[in-house]
Amino acid sequence: MNFIEGLPKAAGFNVILVVVDQFSNCAHFLALKHLYNAKRVADLFVKEVVRLHGYPQSIVSERQELKERDIALGALKDHLIVAQEKMKYADLKRRHVEFQVGEIVFLKIRPYKQVSLRKRRNEKYLENSLAVPEEIFGYKKNDAEIFGYKKNDAGAWEVLISWKGLPGHEGT
Repeated sequence: MNFIEGLPKAAGFNVILVVVDQFSNCAHFLALKHLYNAKRVADLFVKEVVRLHGYPQSIVSERQELKERDIALGALKDHLIVAQEKMKYADLKRRHVEFQVGEIVFLKIRPYKQVSLRKRRNEKYLENSLAVPEEIFGYKKNDAEIFGYKKNDAGAWEVLISWKGLPGHEGT
């Protein structure tokens, strides 16, 4: 239901009451004079709309939507208060500490878990005290003897190799 006002007078009427049925999308346009009240609108509604369609099974009101909104806002407010209380409790266990430049402190940093502190993707696998050799080692060709072939569970072939100069249990 809606009112269209501010129209020029036609046969003494200058307001249109628009009633739309949501299910059939049927619209009723009813003429009203400007100084209308709730009784006149209700009488016109009964006279023109109810006589054709009967009384509605349920009347949709915005009040229900407003109630649902207020309930949701109340729940959000309660959750916000609970979160604020938890933050206040956590702050009670903390103390303000100032450090000087060059002072040694213990930090709770785990580079294998804290992704934001890593500079490279696989930095967690690197050892800081790893000594890099200065000389480049050459590739030595070892002779090998093939013992057999077999298929693994994934369907790929595996080769059993015994390397020259190594015991048999170290075959790959």
